[in-house]
Amino acid sequence: MNVPVFLPGGQPYGLLEVDSREPRDFSEGDTEFLRTYATTLGPVIDRLYRARRLQAAQERFRLVVENALDYVIFVTNAEDRITDWFPGAEAVFGWTAEEVVGQPSSLIFTPEDRANHVDEDEIETARREGTAPNRRWHLRKDTTRVYIDGIVKSLHGVDGEVGGHLKIGQDVSERRKTDEALRESEARFRRMTDSAPALIWVTDAEGEVTFANMHYDHTFGRPAAQMQGRGWEEIVLPEDLDQHYAAFLEAFQARALQSRDARARQDGPGALAALRGRAADGRCRQFPRLHRLQRGHHRGPARGW
Repeated sequence: MNVPVFLPGGQPYGLLEVDSREPRDFSEGDTEFLRTYATTLGPVIDRLYRARRLQAAQERFRLVVENALDYVIFVTNAEDRITDWFPGAEAVFGWTAEEVVGQPSSLIFTPEDRANHVDEDEIETARREGTAPNRRWHLRKDTTRVYIDGIVKSLHGVDGEVGGHLKIGQDVSERRKTDEALRESEARFRRMTDSAPALIWVTDAEGEVTFANMHYDHTFGRPAAQMQGRGWEEIVLPEDLDQHYAAFLEAFQARALQSRDARARQDGPGALAALRGRAADGRCRQFPRLHRLQRGHHRGPARGW
């Protein structure tokens, strides 16, 4: 005798077959019993399938987080106390799971951030917005600092309430240090060029201006940013522009020091400017220019440079 088995929702699963050792007719009671049994069996099979899928998903998750040693991954509860601390977090911060589970996540925040309630603000933002950025310096167990670039994501229960937070990030300390060193280097270069008694600008490998010092503001009465690209052409008198640009290209392509006079617009009819260009090496990517001006009377001809 065969009875169909249906999973919850009416999806057919298969047949429940019952055989008798001796030839006989199944009674109506036998049929009703098997139908009832098959009705009970469907949800049991469905739960077993769900448990198997859940177990497989949990195993995949475990393999991912246990092997993602370059990423900080940990979970906190609704009170922001650590409940799960995965190997990546231990590798970056130095604490073991036994040491941090139950501790507030503010453990990894710097003293100044805790004093400014940054840890509390981060959680409040995640509760309100669903996620919050986590890009700042943090503390390791040995009190050294590590820069984490990551996010905090709220975890909601079936009732919709926030039940905890997932925190994921990556150690980008070296990149951060490099970026900070680059910014400091650029600031030093700007201070040096701004303090030099000359007009200085820099081009890229295509000959487009990427930087001009502040003396362009003072000399020509326009922001140095307007010199970028080929904005510098606006200050050179039209009758001198072609020769001036040709001299620049000659110096740029030859990667050598060259000089040429050109008149530039100022408050008066023109001031004499000299092009000074030299490449850093045979493969230079930037080409510096140094302009020196000697002003004459603002309505008279330039006296020289």
